[in-house]
Formats: sequence, C-alpha cells, structure tokens
Amino acid sequence: MRNLFQFTLFILVVFNILISCQSNNTSDIDSKQVLMDSIQAKEADLHSDIEVDEEKAREMTALYLNYSNRYKKDSLSSEYLFRAAEIAMNTDKPIDACSYLYRIERQYEDFDKMPAVIYLLGFVNQNMIGDKKNAEAYYQKFLDRYPNHSRAEEVAIILNSIYIDDLELVREFETQNAENE
Repeated sequence: MRNLFQFTLFILVVFNILISCQSNNTSDIDSKQVLMDSIQAKEADLHSDIEVDEEKAREMTALYLNYSNRYKKDSLSSEYLFRAAEIAMNTDKPIDACSYLYRIERQYEDFDKMPAVIYLLGFVNQNMIGDKKNAEAYYQKFLDRYPNHSRAEEVAIILNSIYIDDLELVREFETQNAENE
C-alpha cells in the first residue's frame, strides 16, 4: 500500500512538472509575440515622425535590446541589434552603436548584413568617435573579407586617406582636377 501511495505521488509530481513546463513554454511564446507586436507598433510610430524623437528612439532601442537579449538564437536578434545601432548612430550615440555592432560581429557570424556591420564599425570609429586606428583595422578587415563587394573601392580610398587631414585632402583633389583639365 505504501509503495502504491509513493508511486501515485511520484506520478502526480512528474505530471505537475510537465504541465508547468508546457505552460511556461506557451507563456514564453505568448510573451515573444507580445514583444514582437510592441516592436512593430513602436517602429511604425518612430518612422511616422519627420525628425528623430529621442524618447521614441530610446524606447525602440530598449525593445530591440530586450528581444535580442531574451531570444539570442532567434534570427531576428541580429537584425534588431543592427536597427538599434542605426538608431544610436542617428541619435549621436556612437559608443552604443559600436557596442551593438561589435555584438553582432561576435555573436552572429552568418548575419546577412555583416559587410555593413564591418563597414559601419570603421565609419563610426573614424567619423563619430575619432579613433582612426580602430577605423583602419575595420576598413582593412572589410577589404580582406569582402574584396569584391560593391563598396570595396570606396573603402580602399578611405583607407588610403584615413590619416590625411581634410585640408591636405582638398589640396590633393584640387591638384588632381587641375591635372585632368
């Protein structure tokens, strides 16, 4: 009798665990859908403005980061990080932009926009942060990985002139134009 009681208790505990796991899974699916719906609604709201609204941009970024943190293996996570980086660049937050781009580079090697990620890491480091050495490393990485990319020629030109100051660069272009006339 005691064995029957223990066996019945064991079955009830296992059954309870299985039911709770299943309801947690359903709850996770529901919360994921709610988060995706929130992202879509906030994107529509953000893009309806002519100028970037700082508060809306901050909220949108928080939603993107929340999704990518909770669902790291989901294919949308890298895309949402990329969008967060774009918002950061457009709201003059280059350190945040680089942080999101670095994360994509490290965690999502197969991301279809990886050439843009590498290019933007060079661009943001050079033009927004002023770190030409890091920019040079990313531009070189771009050329090494994507030598046939449509932006490869542009990146090569940037790389060759990265340490030339703007005034000297203007003089070089003027000299070249005078020689071509």
